[in-house]
Amino acid sequence: MKHDAQLGAAALAVLLAACGGSSDAPRDAAPGRISQGGAPAAVAANVPTQMLDSALRIDQVSDLEQLRAAAKGRRQRMGAAGDSLQVDLQDRESVRRFFNGIYLGIPEAPMNWTGSYATGAAGTVSQAYQDSTALRINWFRAMAGVPSNVTLDANLSAKDQEAAMMMSVNGKLSHYPDTSWKSYTAAGADAAGHSNLSMAAGVQGIDSYIFDYGDSNAPLGHRRWVLYPQNTYFGSGSVPGGTVNGVTYYGANALWTVTAEYGGVRPKVRDDYVAWPPRGYVPYQVVYPRWSISYPNADFKQAKVVMTLAGANVPVVQEEVHDGYGENTLAWKLSTHLDDMPRTKPAADQRYSVTVSNVYVQGKPVTYSYDVVVFDPATATPNAIRTTVLPPAQATLGTSSTMAVEPMAGASGYQIRQYQRRSVPATSYNPANAAGAWLSGSPVGYDPLAGARFSLRHTSDFRDPSLVYASQLMLGSGASISFTRSTGYAALQEVLRVQVSEDDGSSWSDAYSEAGTDSPSSARQVQVSLAAYAGRKIKLRLAVTQSGRVYTCSDCGWNVSDIALRDSSALVNEQTYAVPASGSIAVDFDQAGDYVLYGRTQYQSLYYGDWGPGASLYVDGAVFTGKRANYSVTKTDAGYVFTDMVGNDGVQTVRNPFRLNFTDVSLAFDVDGKAGAAYRLYQAAFNRKPDAAGLGYWLKALDGNTPAIAIAAAFTASKEFKDLYGQTPTKDQLVRAMYNNTLHREGDAGGYNYWLNALNSGLTPEGLLLNFADSQENRQQVAPAINLGIEYVRY
Repeated sequence: MKHDAQLGAAALAVLLAACGGSSDAPRDAAPGRISQGGAPAAVAANVPTQMLDSALRIDQVSDLEQLRAAAKGRRQRMGAAGDSLQVDLQDRESVRRFFNGIYLGIPEAPMNWTGSYATGAAGTVSQAYQDSTALRINWFRAMAGVPSNVTLDANLSAKDQEAAMMMSVNGKLSHYPDTSWKSYTAAGADAAGHSNLSMAAGVQGIDSYIFDYGDSNAPLGHRRWVLYPQNTYFGSGSVPGGTVNGVTYYGANALWTVTAEYGGVRPKVRDDYVAWPPRGYVPYQVVYPRWSISYPNADFKQAKVVMTLAGANVPVVQEEVHDGYGENTLAWKLSTHLDDMPRTKPAADQRYSVTVSNVYVQGKPVTYSYDVVVFDPATATPNAIRTTVLPPAQATLGTSSTMAVEPMAGASGYQIRQYQRRSVPATSYNPANAAGAWLSGSPVGYDPLAGARFSLRHTSDFRDPSLVYASQLMLGSGASISFTRSTGYAALQEVLRVQVSEDDGSSWSDAYSEAGTDSPSSARQVQVSLAAYAGRKIKLRLAVTQSGRVYTCSDCGWNVSDIALRDSSALVNEQTYAVPASGSIAVDFDQAGDYVLYGRTQYQSLYYGDWGPGASLYVDGAVFTGKRANYSVTKTDAGYVFTDMVGNDGVQTVRNPFRLNFTDVSLAFDVDGKAGAAYRLYQAAFNRKPDAAGLGYWLKALDGNTPAIAIAAAFTASKEFKDLYGQTPTKDQLVRAMYNNTLHREGDAGGYNYWLNALNSGLTPEGLLLNFADSQENRQQVAPAINLGIEYVRY
């Protein structure tokens, strides 16, 4: 079941009340056993008489010249507008991102209203709330192909704030409120005479203008003013509604649309005409009952609309043409959608072909033809390119790693989301062992995990119960969920569902569903394949939904037990990184183990596309909280296994260790690198195992790029070396001692002569030491002592 974005619930409730719909529903006659679901009881006070007024015609505005005079210098006072929003309506994924990322993805900011219904003060709203309103206006304008960088003028908005308050407290809408109105102000009345008016605040108000509900709005005047190309600024005021002293007030918005820019030079628009729904891909949620096409000074009185869907004719009903609202416009309804309810979700993309003929422009007939593809933006676009994370080839604790993404066209930045991956145990979950793994998804008045089995049943508040797996999941190709289910009384309208969400719980899709039968049913096992989601990041839940009648007794609904997941990994310890448009960042990992990385692309520095496929990464290393002596080390095919024999670190496996730190010393595993070189040089010089502190000192020098020959020179100059090799040994003595102390044998004749000749030819004692230390024979002798790490003290 997908979540559908329509007009907000509050706005739609007002809309329904305005058209006479009742929100009371009768309950079933079986007391205590079955109840009727539905809307809550209607609010009984101050119900507005209309959702929208009739839109304002330009001939009703008598002060255009005064507005133009007052507007001189307005752009300087308001500040420069930002860049227009960009969307390619011929690209399904571009529109899908634009809708999901902005319309659904950016929540309306808090209103933070400072007014009062008790005193009648209109107050103010937060700047962030105004920005949300402006963004919704610009979203619709970008979709329509007109300039989409409009701003809200503070002076006009202050007047609109008073107009919105007047509409709300009086429970009606009018462009001509008189002094008898509650909370009347001259500024509010002025705003009412230049504004769209709605009994819905903020972004819901903007939605209502594009919807333009009701028979009195057949000309679509509100829509036409919002999409008027010349407008570069509006004013907006909103009040929230509420109940004070037993009186309920509805929210309201006033949007100043008739400005000094009316009748000015028309800017370039994408399609020459302005249509809603526009040419191209359009989310079904914003395809309203009335369609429209606008063109300046066009004569639509003789125009004819012909529409087809998949080649079949779609009868339409054209509305009477009324000019005077923004640009001249023709409106029509589809005969299949004559009511004023929002469109339902299409099962598949629907391509409508629209032809509007016999439109007279400058006295000549013109025909406009275009296609509109109505689609569900919750459905992924086939073969769309997703953001791919490029993990480092190798990552180790204590060292920075570079994470990058494949470049994406139009990116203004990226995000990478990182999870640690934990295999889900092959456990059958029941309430007794489900703590921390399964959670109740919504407050339903009882604990679904309280009994011997999970209980999913409705109560008298009709909320849908659910069980949600606590972690995000990454699924394998053999992923599945199995469980045993039985029912008490479950109505036909109650449905048990296994659901998957790929957008962090914003919407859910069914992987399995089973309706009630109005009778109890015995236990049986259910197994549901989740292989369709292999490799993807999901949330998982079991839910019981209702669409009408429900049973509410304590032994009603579904009982579920023995829930088991197969071929699934839990994604834990979520961390999100902001990535610049360059596409890479440096990251330090603080825990070893398996990771999964997901990326998504930011567009227009404002919104994001979908998360891409997961990329796996193993971070090598371990974290030790005790001394080295507390741990045993063994080498296996999987790597080095460290077992804490004293504390709580357990067993940790490091695949390719480099340097590991304990609380007292460290272990180095670069035996063929600098740590091995330092150890062998130390052993060769002094014929003993290096002390941890001394080795750490010289290893730090090597890590700091001190040449090995310089360290060898320091060794040969040391007192310990001279005590072992002699204060001033001859070349013969030096070679013989080097064989004995380093290789622990007498020198063979050939080798002895070779090194003696080398010294006679200019090889220094430190050069001789370095060659013996790094010889293959010495490497083999030293290997057993260092194959489980080289102990040293960090400096």
